[in-house]
Amino acid sequence: MAHSIVTEPVRAGIQRFVLTLALSQKRVNGRHMSEDRMLQFYESRGTYPECQAGWYRLILDLDAKIGSIEPGYKVDQIKEKFGGLRFYYDEISVNDDNRERVDKLVDAAEQISYTTCEVCGVSDSTVTTSGPCWVKTLCSEHRK
Repeated sequence: MAHSIVTEPVRAGIQRFVLTLALSQKRVNGRHMSEDRMLQFYESRGTYPECQAGWYRLILDLDAKIGSIEPGYKVDQIKEKFGGLRFYYDEISVNDDNRERVDKLVDAAEQISYTTCEVCGVSDSTVTTSGPCWVKTLCSEHRK
């Protein structure tokens, strides 16, 4: 088994730096996404999304909805896969009575991602999910 020479605190620092850099360069719907909100998300959930800034608002809205049901829930991973958002949470951190509600919220957000440009967040008739090798959900402007 290979051992990493990068410790968890160092890895977390690197992830935070990359997130800060990415947020400072990204625009959502023509304006900068709030760095504070994504950094707060990172600090409270311990992970950052492995997707572009166009889905950040979707992720933050989902987080707020789940947080209102289960304030202490834990996020395992957030990423893009096959052109759609994948939001994985630790099921043990959600009360059994609330799991179905949380799953429905996650399913709805993941479906919305298929009509939301991953780069800029626009959600209109120009957004398509396709690609020759790597499937992405992009508006006509970012598909060029």
